[in-house]
Amino acid sequence: MTRALFVVFFSALLSAQTFRSSAEVVLITANVTKDGRPVSGLSANDFQITDNGAAQRVSLLQTDRMPIDVTIVLSAGDVRLIDPAFTSAMGFRSKLNSADRLRVISAGDAIIESEPMTSVSKAPDYQHEGTRGNSFNDALFYAFAWPTEPTRRHLVISYFINLDDWSTLDASMLPKLARRTDAVVNVVTMEPGNLMMGNRRAGWERDTADLDRVARQTGGTMLPLAKAAKVFDQLLDEFRASYVLQFTPAGSAAGWHALNVTVPSMRGVTIKARQGYER
Repeated sequence: MTRALFVVFFSALLSAQTFRSSAEVVLITANVTKDGRPVSGLSANDFQITDNGAAQRVSLLQTDRMPIDVTIVLSAGDVRLIDPAFTSAMGFRSKLNSADRLRVISAGDAIIESEPMTSVSKAPDYQHEGTRGNSFNDALFYAFAWPTEPTRRHLVISYFINLDDWSTLDASMLPKLARRTDAVVNVVTMEPGNLMMGNRRAGWERDTADLDRVARQTGGTMLPLAKAAKVFDQLLDEFRASYVLQFTPAGSAAGWHALNVTVPSMRGVTIKARQGYER
């Protein structure tokens, strides 16, 4: 997808107002742990969700019946960094079930969907050579803008390993755009090191701060590239062990809705969930 096509795609999605499966129902992927271990066996009655401070009536979906869609985003950069990342990602494929789907997006001077969202029985390739730039921001938006189907879940794992110098979107725009998605976004990044100095280092730190906001806002996390191979299983296990909650908002106020998810009956639990949504 070239810049010109991306602008058309971006404009069309903005006019749709949401990338969620439904504008009427809010989905929340909530990971509940205690002492670092997942808490199982909770029911809808154990959760309390407030939407802009107002308590909501919550229902719990059966996650064991919900296949997973995984999108992997690879930024253009040093092949020595990308290849291990891609190898780890493809190893991750073997952990998915037959009903799960996978797509890989390469971000260069164009956004290349190496394979559309498809069964994990097919192994996608990726393209990274001969690119004039890195359009990571546009590619990440393209990834999480995929509408999550009501009967599926969407996990995004992205590799930010080179400064974006080609995107239409600035990284500062991504947190606001991510308010509209049901996807859980994770960002894998590397330390800038001594080779990235001055304005480039400042730009890297600014962009990673925005990407960290995207991850936390959607219920995901940011993690270092050095640990990427080790955390793939952790990310998937965490995602599978998460609860999927839903509610129909009372009222129709437009704008940002801050969410708070708690388990009042349990002390000492840690809950990782989306921080809100745009309506």
